Amino acid sequence: MRTSFISTIGVSLGIFAAVSLSLPNGISDEHVNSLNVRKPTDWGAVNWNAVNYDGVNWAGMDWDSIFNKPTPTPKPSKPKPTSKPKPKPTSKPKPKNPDNSESKPKPHSKPSKPASKLKASQKLWGVAYSPFNNDGSYAGVGTVTADLKKAAKITSNIRLYATDKTQLGVVMQAIKQSKIPLGIHAGIWIQNGKAAMQDELNGFVSAVKKYGKGMIKGVSVGNEDITSGVSEDTLIGYIKEVRARLRKEGLGSIPVYTTQQDGIFTKRMAEVSDLIQVNIQTIFDKSFTSIDASAKSVLARARSVKNSVAGGKPVRIGEVGWASSGNTGPAPLNVKNLAAFAKRFRCIAAGSGFGYFYFEFKDALWKKKIISKNLPSRELHFGLHGPSGKPKFNLKSLNSC
Repeated sequence: MRTSFISTIGVSLGIFAAVSLSLPNGISDEHVNSLNVRKPTDWGAVNWNAVNYDGVNWAGMDWDSIFNKPTPTPKPSKPKPTSKPKPKPTSKPKPKNPDNSESKPKPHSKPSKPASKLKASQKLWGVAYSPFNNDGSYAGVGTVTADLKKAAKITSNIRLYATDKTQLGVVMQAIKQSKIPLGIHAGIWIQNGKAAMQDELNGFVSAVKKYGKGMIKGVSVGNEDITSGVSEDTLIGYIKEVRARLRKEGLGSIPVYTTQQDGIFTKRMAEVSDLIQVNIQTIFDKSFTSIDASAKSVLARARSVKNSVAGGKPVRIGEVGWASSGNTGPAPLNVKNLAAFAKRFRCIAAGSGFGYFYFEFKDALWKKKIISKNLPSRELHFGLHGPSGKPKFNLKSLNSC
């Protein structure tokens, strides 16, 4: 039995026509396609000797129709069975861009400047505060509350210099009653002798136990005492005594340290302090070039203390500021420069890693009554607020650089 098929023979193999060839059995249908060979054929499997060439009517072939016939459209192949897609392993979603933008930057566009670490809502790290009226009397809880509500608009921390009998308690009472968001960095005054220092310490313990230690962030034993005649040994003895008393009273978690000028602070003081706090006032420098240079000099000096004295302990600036009146030499003291210095220092200090207390909240006319009538004017006019409590400049401008 033989299978008949029509084959198109290409020019390269000789002239193939659509002929009816008698082929031997065993040639499958996949090798046969009417009029044209459209699929690959295993010609080696054909027994050409068995082909009946005489059975072909060569004279009756319509050669024109064969060579001019357009190539027929192939039959669509049977679709392959679809296999179920393998589920891809789930991956964690990639975080979106911080600005929720999905677009990628253009390859040749200039990179944008990194966002400043300083936010517009930032305040001064801390502000020095003394709870006195202008006449030298102690301020009542109403006055202190009003002052601290103003202070909370520009800072989150206040520094006190002494317990001043009941004044630490008044400050703590005002903060607690009015829920003012301020931390207190307290002080114990030591320049009036041992008995007075112990009274200060007793007042500190009583106030903290009454109002709670949560708002107390630390206590400085003294302020600029070496230049006022207190010996280093006496100072170190007081620091140790205060720490021992606080531990005895269950208040040992409160940091204890001292505050001295940066040029006075020694390694011995650092060894007995939980942190190093130094006052740096550049208005007393022997030369002046610019407000910017004066502000940067504060941080340079703080870094010097960190590298030479601190021994790995934190360094904080206990006082930094500018007076609006008086004279210290080359530094021009006026309201304009006070405002310029406060703004500039806040901006450069924000990313410095140093905490600081800006000196100070309000002009200190009380010093003439309590300390000396002969104090130079500059000592009275460091305040961000004047004697009446009115700001010397727009304090909202501190929030921008």
